[in-house]
Amino acid sequence: MLNLTYSILITQEQTRLVRDPFYADYATAHDGHLPFVDPVPLARWAWGDNSSATVAEAVANKTTFMDWFNSKVLVADERTCSDSLLMYVGSQAGTAYRNVYLDEPRPPIWFGTDSISIFAEVPDMVVPIGQASYFSTVTQHTEYLPVTVDFMAAKGCDGMILSLVEDLLAAGVVSVSQAGGSNVDGGEVLFKRW
Repeated sequence: MLNLTYSILITQEQTRLVRDPFYADYATAHDGHLPFVDPVPLARWAWGDNSSATVAEAVANKTTFMDWFNSKVLVADERTCSDSLLMYVGSQAGTAYRNVYLDEPRPPIWFGTDSISIFAEVPDMVVPIGQASYFSTVTQHTEYLPVTVDFMAAKGCDGMILSLVEDLLAAGVVSVSQAGGSNVDGGEVLFKRW
């Protein structure tokens, strides 16, 4: 059910809040013509237009999940703020080139660990813990991508995660990310604004 909840929320709300006003403004300015739109949002919007599910149902599903998660998984605690933390791997430095579609555009029907904070309305902080090299098919050189973990805490406990990250930094477990081609060593950025 959560797979469809996310899809309904983003497709039908994007249609109402973005697509329809944009199309109307564009048509007014361009003799009734529609603009070019990338295939991915077109596929999402078409799916949402043809779904029988409603935003009200999706909001009810999201609320049910949020209430369960906040009462059973990451529970608020008077003494510590959150009775526990949830940590998961954020990125493993995998490459996903944006200049090639891997699959045909399709609706965003999925639910994963990285969706939990959106549905439960809890803080989720990404913490870089290192980097991994890969050979870029774009630059034809070895490049680096960050490796990260995410920390979640109970709703309203953002400060608890910040304190944890400060403690990890003080203990030398993590370090301050550098700007540039490497979050560990910094360096020149290939794309610059002049």
